[in-house]
Amino acid sequence: MNAITRSGLQYMQAKEILSYYGIKPQVVKTIEELAELTIELSCYVNNGGSEACIEEEIADVYVMLMQMELWLDGEGIEEIVSEKLHRQCIRIDEERVQKENAQRERERIERETSEPKYCDCEVKIEDIDDLLPIGEEQK
Repeated sequence: MNAITRSGLQYMQAKEILSYYGIKPQVVKTIEELAELTIELSCYVNNGGSEACIEEEIADVYVMLMQMELWLDGEGIEEIVSEKLHRQCIRIDEERVQKENAQRERERIERETSEPKYCDCEVKIEDIDDLLPIGEEQK
């Protein structure tokens, strides 16, 4: 999987677009592009939509997000992204441990319920006569 890389040329072009149209129209455009991506992703989940259409919408959103980053002078965005990615990876590790523990517990319960149980009562030899059915003779 290739990550999207930002080139200086792309940022210069995004800056020119933002400068030409202005921030408010580009914020509105960002909202529109995000909505279009949302629709394509919903179609994919519900109807098996087109990956090519999703890629197109991701590219549109990416262009708009570059402009938003330029507008906000996105120095802190990279740090926030790193923190969020790190936090989610920690959550995934915790979930994995919980799932493994739950699986071990299910297996333990299954073993316990499938193993034969033996009676802990003590039966003395002299009591066996009392356990024989009535009328049956001892040999």
